[in-house]
Amino acid sequence: VQIENNAISLQARAESSAKKTHELRKFFGAIVVRAPRSGIVTYYTDLSGAKRQAGSIITPEDLTVALIPDASSFYSKFELAEEDLAKVKPLQEAKVRVALLEDTSFSGRIEEISGLPKIVEGKKVYTVMVKISGTSPMLRPMMTTINDLRLSTLSNVLYLPKKAIVEENGKFYVFTEDSRK
Repeated sequence: VQIENNAISLQARAESSAKKTHELRKFFGAIVVRAPRSGIVTYYTDLSGAKRQAGSIITPEDLTVALIPDASSFYSKFELAEEDLAKVKPLQEAKVRVALLEDTSFSGRIEEISGLPKIVEGKKVYTVMVKISGTSPMLRPMMTTINDLRLSTLSNVLYLPKKAIVEENGKFYVFTEDSRK
């Protein structure tokens, strides 16, 4: 009799749990998440580096589901080798080209240089943030950029194609029209 009562009690709890699960699934299925304004919605990455997606668990401490980037200002982020660090400074001008928009470039300024390096392929690199001046409807978040910085200026310099330079015994030469080195 005791075993039968335990079995009936367990069965009743299982049915109750199944009913609650069904009700919760129905409730969560009815939830519609709406953005507060129009724009491009991007994934939100939590502190652990995981992207929020369907089925992600949301905690009361962090209720963010997705992000709408601020299209009024864009930044280009790139890694700078340690040996070039002394050649750049905040507010230095930069030219930013977008790989997808071949004939388009934007002006910008270095806004931030990270204080701590990262190790990439065995080399120390610093993250540099360039704020792009102005806006353009062509710019979208996460586009690949090419950042041009003037690291130094040389005067009285002769530019030659690489093919014109010859190496001989560790020394580099250019032959002139009269065949002199």
